[in-house]
Amino acid sequence: GDRRLGPYRTVSLFKLEPGSDFATRVAVGIGKATSRLAEIRSGLIEGDRVITTLVDVPESTGRIRLN
Repeated sequence: GDRRLGPYRTVSLFKLEPGSDFATRVAVGIGKATSRLAEIRSGLIEGDRVITTLVDVPESTGRIRLN
């Protein structure tokens, strides 16, 4: 079955900036989750697009440019 993640935690994701080639790091509150789906509790609104794959940059990086 799906691997369950810990309940109610905060993760750091990159949110795409509409109309640009950039993404900004945001803190996202995650509720119930499986390996494929997650309940978004805070930090995003409907329609926001995020990068869900690993982004290999230092934790202090707040903004990235997409190729």
